[in-house]
Amino acid sequence: MLISTAALVRHARDKGYAVPAVNVFDDVSMRAVVAAAETAAAPMIVQISSRTAVSFGVGLVTAMFTTATRESRVPVALHLDHCPDRELLDDVIAAGWSSVLF
Repeated sequence: MLISTAALVRHARDKGYAVPAVNVFDDVSMRAVVAAAETAAAPMIVQISSRTAVSFGVGLVTAMFTTATRESRVPVALHLDHCPDRELLDDVIAAGWSSVLF
């Protein structure tokens, strides 16, 4: 279940818990992180570096995330981390990612 990162961390702050943000590098690490969130029954932020987003392409990363989280029972956010590229930011925002760090 894709959720806004802001909504996810706001809820965590209000309820007094932390939300891990884990960098992933491919579909295997993404599925592992989502599975860990499921096992712990805890929300998660999946972080993607700019380099990974460019290497795989925004469309493929978005599809991998959608597939990995399709049956998730916990909220999972998709975040582009530390991005200096305005065009890449525009692409992930248009693709519906949860948040970006510019």
